[in-house]
Amino acid sequence: MVWAAPNTGYLHCLDTQKGQILWRVAREAIGTGSVEGSIDHDTVAVTNRAAVLVGSRHVRSLDIQDGSQQWVTEIQRQSGRAVCNSDSCLIPQQDGSVVMLDVATGSVLTDVPDVGSGIRWGMSGTLVADDDVICAATPLSVLSLIHISEPTRLGMIS
Repeated sequence: MVWAAPNTGYLHCLDTQKGQILWRVAREAIGTGSVEGSIDHDTVAVTNRAAVLVGSRHVRSLDIQDGSQQWVTEIQRQSGRAVCNSDSCLIPQQDGSVVMLDVATGSVLTDVPDVGSGIRWGMSGTLVADDDVICAATPLSVLSLIHISEPTRLGMIS
């Protein structure tokens, strides 16, 4: 289990069978420029290989075995929480676009400026998903972005 208590500077990985802390790392990215020292805000995905974290200026991956940083990618500020599967993460950006990152490498797969037909994502907030749709929740609305009838549009549904 990957866990960080509110208002703490560390992320922990716990062995739930033995009740032991496997590793502890600082909640700040290692990188250059604006990424250096950027604080992790959310754990957006945990796979059998990695924990993916988002901060105000970055997305990064930690090896699930030892907590070492595998990659870090600089991004602009988000407008809400990301949604991920085992292959990719969609992260809503303040400019109204959504960036998609490869979970294994941190590479930007695409930056989606609109949802088709010129319709902007807008200031989307938290992204939520299931097998059928991806939705953006804002303080005033919930927008269905992708339906299962368009399964490969952003690569989130296969």
